[in-house]
Amino acid sequence: MEAMYNLLNRRSVRKYTEKPVPDELLDQVLEAGLYAPTGMNTQNIYMVAVRDKETRDLLSRINAEIMDV
Repeated sequence: MEAMYNLLNRRSVRKYTEKPVPDELLDQVLEAGLYAPTGMNTQNIYMVAVRDKETRDLLSRINAEIMDV
């Protein structure tokens, strides 16, 4: 029931803090992502958890260049 409650009461976040995500919570989110569906179960799953701000910002810039943003 908790999962259904969370799905029905989700909210979007537009403001973030500098507080790091605890390792245990990050592990749970990554594990949940392993169970996300893929098209006909044919797509490989690749997840990268970046915790370093400089690396995250670099990846964001590279992505923006690739996407022509």
